[in-house]
Order: sequence, then C-alpha cells, then structure tokens
Amino acid sequence: RRILKANLVRMGVTNAAVFDALGEELPFKERSFDKILLDGPCSSEGTFRRADTRKRKGGNFIKYNKDFRRNLQTIQFSLLSKAVALLKPGGSLVYSTCTYDPDENEGQVNRVLNEFPQMKLVPTELGSVIEEKLVPGCTSYEGAEFDPSLVNSLRVYPHKLNSIGFYLARFIKLK
Repeated sequence: RRILKANLVRMGVTNAAVFDALGEELPFKERSFDKILLDGPCSSEGTFRRADTRKRKGGNFIKYNKDFRRNLQTIQFSLLSKAVALLKPGGSLVYSTCTYDPDENEGQVNRVLNEFPQMKLVPTELGSVIEEKLVPGCTSYEGAEFDPSLVNSLRVYPHKLNSIGFYLARFIKLK
C-alpha cells in the first residue's frame, strides 16, 4: 500500500484512492466506475528473472503447490466478477498479472467472456514501438480452447522487452 501511494504521488495521479481491504468486499455501488485496473494476485512466475525474487522464492516455481495455485485462480475470478459488477456500461477493465500461467491469465479472461456476455475483450493500444515486442494471448492451452478474441490480450516476455514477465487484457462492458 505504501509503495502504491508513493508511485501515485510520484506520477502526479490525483484521482486515485488506495484501500486496504479485500477487493471482493469493496463497499461500492454496482456500476460506479468508468475504468478499473485489476492487477490480480498471482503466482508471480514472471518475476523470477529478478535475483531478489529467486532468492525469496527458492528459485523454483514448481514449489508452489497446486492447491495454492487453484486458490489464486478462485481469488482472481472473484476479483474479476466484482470488477465487472462495479464497472459502468461503456467502461473499461484492464486485468493484469505478472505470471506466464495461462490458467491465471487467458483461462480467467476466457471465463469472464463465458460468464459475463456483456464483457468484450478489445485490443490494448500501447503504441507500435512496444506492441511489436509483445506476444498475443494464447487461444488454447493443454487441450482447452479459448475464445478467439484472446489474441487481443498481450503477453510480455522478459527477453523481448528487458522486463519481468507480464500479462494484460482489456475489456469493455457493453451494457
């Protein structure tokens, strides 16, 4: 929370509030927001390039057990569901993680598309200099087929952008 507040001040953001609460339980009325950024809790596979992360996590993401990862996916979808409810029609929801795991990325986005027909996945426009270094989201994984519009989501790989690994998807709420 402290780091987020510091970054908001550093960037000159004046129209943001930081809450210390469970996102699924935020006490706002439905359809309250025009834009929502949901940087979801994740297994953080994309940060393993950083030496401090490797040291902290033992350098081996396989140590994360399946129950832990399944629980993360439950939390991610609960947060996404709450975000859909809080978003105004015509509003924009950006979902991001710092993991490569399609179950936490494309799988969650695909589930939103299946369970909330008012949500549409749209391209994220970041500018051609950056976009040419990004990879479209997966449309299938381990035998599961995802909505074809998942090509509109983006994967950031460290070797292409000298960064951590990252995933990004942008929705518009139609009604």
